[in-house]
Amino acid sequence: MTTLHVTTDQVFAALSTYSLIALVVMALWRVKLNLRYETWHLTHVILAVVAVAAGVAHMIGWSFYLTAPWKRELWIGLVLFWIGLLLYVRLFKPLFMLRKPYRIAEVRKERGDSCTLVMRPDGHGGFRFSPGQFGWL
Repeated sequence: MTTLHVTTDQVFAALSTYSLIALVVMALWRVKLNLRYETWHLTHVILAVVAVAAGVAHMIGWSFYLTAPWKRELWIGLVLFWIGLLLYVRLFKPLFMLRKPYRIAEVRKERGDSCTLVMRPDGHGGFRFSPGQFGWL
C-alpha cells in the first residue's frame, strides 16, 4: 500500500493554478455562465488575490526559487506593492471619492437605448477629465 504525502507548498501550488484557471474561464465565458457583472467582478478580484498569494506561498514553501535573500525580498516587496495598489484602487480611492459627489443635472435621450447624463459637481470644483475618459455608475 502506497501512502500519498501532500506538502503545504503543493497545496498552495494547486490553489494558485486552479484560481488562475477559474479566472480565465470566468473572463472568457462570463455571459455564457450567466454571471452578473458585480458577482463576476468581486469573484475576479478574490481569485486574483488568492492566485498571487498562493503562488508566493508556494514559492516560499518550495524555497528553490527564493534561496537568495534579495530574491525573497523582491518577491515579498512586489506582492506587498500589488496588494497595496489593490487596496488603494478598490477601497481607499472610492472612499475618498465619496467626499466629492455629483448630481444629475440633465438626462438627454440618445439614439437606441442610450442616454446621456449631464452631471454637476455638488459642493466642490469637480475634476478635469481627459478625452475618452469614462466613469462607472
